Amino acid sequence: VSETQGLIDQGVSNDWLEKIGLDYRYAVRFLNGDLSRLMAIDEAQTASRQYIGRQQTWWRHHGTIITVNSVTEARAEVEKFLKNPTK
Repeated sequence: VSETQGLIDQGVSNDWLEKIGLDYRYAVRFLNGDLSRLMAIDEAQTASRQYIGRQQTWWRHHGTIITVNSVTEARAEVEKFLKNPTK
């Protein structure tokens, strides 16, 4: 919320913030008084879960989901893919 307030203070419009990410969207709505703190948190969590579900559905139909737990693992997976992108 403090990051969002700082961006607003720097002149970034609420409309733009609503469009660029779920976290900003609900922080703006809280800061405008459209949502209570608890409602903003609840709606942001729900929207995030829904977004994650859509991503998982997309990947299920378009490729294998590879879960990594570190930057080192991510780099290794990227290198593996770059060596053989068809697998």
